[in-house]
Amino acid sequence: MEQEENIEEKKAAKEKRKLDKADEKQKAHLAATSARFVWTDGATMELLNMIKETKDNHGN
Repeated sequence: MEQEENIEEKKAAKEKRKLDKADEKQKAHLAATSARFVWTDGATMELLNMIKETKDNHGN
């Protein structure tokens, strides 16, 4: 009887480790995913101003 309980405990512990490992893997994946850049009107204006300044500096 005690051996059966011990076997069940080992199975439960193994399953818990498996689930914990999968959870850690998912957390690592989410942490590795970076925020995506959202293009805005402000970013467009900044880029256009940089291009204009570059053209002015190089005489084109």
